Amino acid sequence: MLNLLKYEFRKTLGVKAIILVLTAVLEIVFLIGLYGEFDAPLGIGAGLLFTTASVGVIVIGIYSIILLRNDLNTKQSYMLFMTPNNSYKILGAKVIECGLSIFIIGMFFTALGFLDLMLVSQKFGEIEEFFEVIKLMFSEIADFSASTLFSTALSVMTSWLFSVVTAFFAVVLSATFLNGKKFNGLISLVIFIAISLLVGYIFNKLPFDNDIYDMKMALITAGFYIIPTVLMYFVTAWIMDNKLSV
Repeated sequence: MLNLLKYEFRKTLGVKAIILVLTAVLEIVFLIGLYGEFDAPLGIGAGLLFTTASVGVIVIGIYSIILLRNDLNTKQSYMLFMTPNNSYKILGAKVIECGLSIFIIGMFFTALGFLDLMLVSQKFGEIEEFFEVIKLMFSEIADFSASTLFSTALSVMTSWLFSVVTAFFAVVLSATFLNGKKFNGLISLVIFIAISLLVGYIFNKLPFDNDIYDMKMALITAGFYIIPTVLMYFVTAWIMDNKLSV
């Protein structure tokens, strides 16, 4: 398993490096604007940092889906599935690597955003009043503490990992039961959307007291999405182990 994890990590290292280098450049632009008191670099840097943080975590998940699709449809699949590892280990390495990457990158961007907000607050004292106004405006629906911020980020990342693993299922379904069928890609996409909507519907029907979105509710959300993620992993690995022909 460790060798498989190293293999998966090496395959995704390039896209992670691009994201981090881009983030470093944008952070420099942001800091130049902040401490040089240049409005344009400050605004551009802050806006693009937020965009990079949002898109970066999504890109990592999508790239993992593309890699699995390539493993099932190119010569890479022959080499990978000829190793003395069953499908549970192969898919498990992909899920663990993707999950760790999403978690680490997501928490990195969350911490960086929190740090940048602190720097702006120290530079412009009046912005603290702005944050207080925002906090009061949304106090009826959310708790804006640091713990809630990080636990909310965790819940978002967990739900995104569920989407990635469900996409893994759709890709494997396309390569097995739907292989050679007309519109197999479209059918697997519809199945992916249907499963995602069903899980979201079940979550919304659970008897949670979500009048105020706080750390507790964020952790409940994260815990809930772990269950279908694990279920989709085992179903997908079983299909790979019993129905996949490479």
